[in-house]
Amino acid sequence: MSSSTSDQAMPGKTRSSFRSGVASTARVTWQQHRLALVTVAVLLAACSAFLVVQGVGMHAVYRSFGLSYAHPPRTARGVSLAETFENEYLGVGMYLPRFFMFLPLFIGTFVGGPLIARELETGTFRFAWTQSVGRTRWTVAKLAILGLALTAMALAFSALFSWWYRPFQQLIGPATEVEGMVFAARVLLGFTLGAFAGAVLRRTVPAIAAAMVLWFAVVLPTALFLRPHFEAPLTAPVSMTSKFGTEWTLSQWWVDPHGHRLGSAAYNALVRGLPTTDPQSWLTAHHYVLWETFQPANRFWTFQAIEASGLCLFALALAAATVWWVRHRAS
Repeated sequence: MSSSTSDQAMPGKTRSSFRSGVASTARVTWQQHRLALVTVAVLLAACSAFLVVQGVGMHAVYRSFGLSYAHPPRTARGVSLAETFENEYLGVGMYLPRFFMFLPLFIGTFVGGPLIARELETGTFRFAWTQSVGRTRWTVAKLAILGLALTAMALAFSALFSWWYRPFQQLIGPATEVEGMVFAARVLLGFTLGAFAGAVLRRTVPAIAAAMVLWFAVVLPTALFLRPHFEAPLTAPVSMTSKFGTEWTLSQWWVDPHGHRLGSAAYNALVRGLPTTDPQSWLTAHHYVLWETFQPANRFWTFQAIEASGLCLFALALAAATVWWVRHRAS
């Protein structure tokens, strides 16, 4: 065979070898971690089934009231019907997102924690890392395949939840922790935290526990302290008759007819002396104005993109640190 013929054949062989290696790595990764992936899929499928079954009836009621998904009710009848809907469904609309917001913690850490730690803990790394793939490519492949699978499942679940939650958008505001891209980004964060902790600690259970603590250490400050300041908040008076959950309220206060802001003590003293059980209506009728500092609803996707991008970049940095640790420190 001539030199030119040999040169032409080599790229084809290289591509074939590469595809074969990727397929082999994916197959082994699936065999090793299929229980974890199937468990995550079953968990999300069960939650999704509940959302579909409960959501079909809830949406039917919402539409029968003539309420809009896009705009809050403006008329007195619309406000009354919205309050009726709230009385029936507000509990599930408020508490279910609070339950789902912790799914990324458990999904990510329980899949990521054993990823490297189990190999080191059981000693199987001595065999796995001496094969032709090598420890670096093996670690990269596992992180990429499982990370993409978890992220895809999380995005699909988040999209379904967004459909289910639509009636509450105009009533109690967005479920930022479960809607959009942040939910999936937090799953990826938990996964890479677990993988990195497992590589460093070399034990599965301590790695999962450490990843959980670190997950809270990243997610809580981001949500409580950074997110409110992704963009400068707005300040404006509030109309109580048309106010529903269309924005994210950061703070509220009352201003008296003379333009003076009422502190908490002054407001409480005023309310205690009112001859009514509906102090807000009385205050509005006597020219008191409620003001608030808030983030408008149209910033939702901007805030989602900012937070999700930051979490994903941090997750990628953790994945790179995991690969470096496995290559240079783990043995």
